[in-house]
Amino acid sequence: MSTAYLSTPAYAGSTTSPGWIISKRDDLTWFIASSAVGYVALLVLAAGFPILTAVLIWNLAIDGPHVFATASRTYFDKRSRQKLGWRLWMIIPFALVCPLLWSLSPGWLVFFVISWAQFHVAKQHLGFVMLYKRKTGERSDVTLDKRFVVISLMLPWAFYLYRLVVIPDTQKTAFRLVLVLMALSYLGFVVFYLTHQIGKALRGEVCNLPKLLLLSVVVPLHWIAFVYASTLPIEQGLLVAGIATNIGHSLQYQRLTWFHNRNKYVGATRSTFGLASVVNSRLPIFLLTGISLNLLFAALPHYAMKGNQLLISILIGANLLHYYLDSIIWRTRSDKELATALRIAG
Repeated sequence: MSTAYLSTPAYAGSTTSPGWIISKRDDLTWFIASSAVGYVALLVLAAGFPILTAVLIWNLAIDGPHVFATASRTYFDKRSRQKLGWRLWMIIPFALVCPLLWSLSPGWLVFFVISWAQFHVAKQHLGFVMLYKRKTGERSDVTLDKRFVVISLMLPWAFYLYRLVVIPDTQKTAFRLVLVLMALSYLGFVVFYLTHQIGKALRGEVCNLPKLLLLSVVVPLHWIAFVYASTLPIEQGLLVAGIATNIGHSLQYQRLTWFHNRNKYVGATRSTFGLASVVNSRLPIFLLTGISLNLLFAALPHYAMKGNQLLISILIGANLLHYYLDSIIWRTRSDKELATALRIAG
């Protein structure tokens, strides 16, 4: 999710708490503390919890349903179908490009999918930061916050890639020097960012507590997850880092999507929005829809293909479609109806 910064007044009929997207309790629970679950996952997996069991729980109950939650406000909403048009058919090229990359090199598919997934997660956290800036009235530092969030969450993956790339012995010293310089530069950036936030508070400027709380949980998690993953075999390390950094992301997405959907579709008729009015009429129906779609289009086909990795790679197309649509459907700057549903504009 990527949410553009708004300069319009807050939604007049908002029932949310000042400074928070939904409410202080909801935000602390679902947007901030949910990311801390990633630390618990790391500790549990490090203690010896079976990785395959963790992956099964993650895919069936957490990550998979959040991917298909996107359908609750796209494919099931007839007005969104008209608005998005051909973009909803991107599932076809996405489903085809994955086996193509796999046939060329499994490594290229892994690199492409995980890199996009990491960027997708970074953009969602950036979206929350921008929402908190709007909610708290923090007008300054838009560019600084954008750069800090994206760099802080993508750089751990970039460093981890160093372990995956085969580097000739003659070039290893140069690569290590580049990594050291990047690390020192980033540490300098962190010190500058923290000092700047303290300075704003001392000067009596807006102190964006929700934003800082979110970043204080998310940024260290990504670094710790990928550093720990680098000590494990490659396949296991990727799974561990993926689970740790995506659990909170998935819970955040589900909560924000449900908040949006309830505000948009409450009291709506099927003639206006189509099945979206039914899917979003009750929380259990909303959750069950995501779980069912994940089983139907991901989990069961994966089992039916019985380890044929080339065929299984087709299923990754659903994830890519989620990343793609997510970059479009949360643009509050150009979608006033969306901004109203999120209670950030009148």
